[in-house]
Amino acid sequence: MKKLLAFLTALLSASPTLAQNTASDQLSELRGLLEIKRPEVIASLRPPLSIDQIASLEDEYQLVLPDAVKTLYLWHDGQDPSGFTTFVNNMAFQPLSEALRAKAELDGMIGYDFDLENWWHPAWLPLFHSGGGDYIVVDLVGIHTGNRNQLLKVYHDWAYRPIVAEDLQTFLDAALVYYGTKSIEEMDEFHIIDEFLPPLEQSFNASGMVKPLK
Repeated sequence: MKKLLAFLTALLSASPTLAQNTASDQLSELRGLLEIKRPEVIASLRPPLSIDQIASLEDEYQLVLPDAVKTLYLWHDGQDPSGFTTFVNNMAFQPLSEALRAKAELDGMIGYDFDLENWWHPAWLPLFHSGGGDYIVVDLVGIHTGNRNQLLKVYHDWAYRPIVAEDLQTFLDAALVYYGTKSIEEMDEFHIIDEFLPPLEQSFNASGMVKPLK
């Protein structure tokens, strides 16, 4: 029994590393596909952050990033913000400092510019942006569902909040399928991966509870 408990404890304590390895493998494969099919994205990607740089930003902004998000920024620190090159879903991948700066700015608008509850939530981190005020965010608490680290779409002029994926790794899996199965000729400038995401069929409106996606 003691050996079994020790094994289970070791397994549970190792799970964050396993999650990181899985995300790291996904990103390595994704880079290979992008090199073949979208060299302009490769050219736009910034160098990776270090563990220490990520920890410094966590300290500065007083939050703890999920392991999969850390792995994403250990891969590349987003795309060059001076241009706009679509990564997926008509969105670009934000550098971590830009994502945290945007989050702080949006947090500060709650109760002032944003008077509708959950128009913006302080647990949201905008990983991807449209360049026009729309974001795909990782939700650190799982607003309305309890599913921590779910991804959802936030519009700047619409209360509709569709839940995009249950987590970042699911989102990256869909990007892999998109880039792995679509020919260059089949791709357009938006690179929408929704058809490859597991159907959650969930959304909510700001101030409203979760409900079936329509």
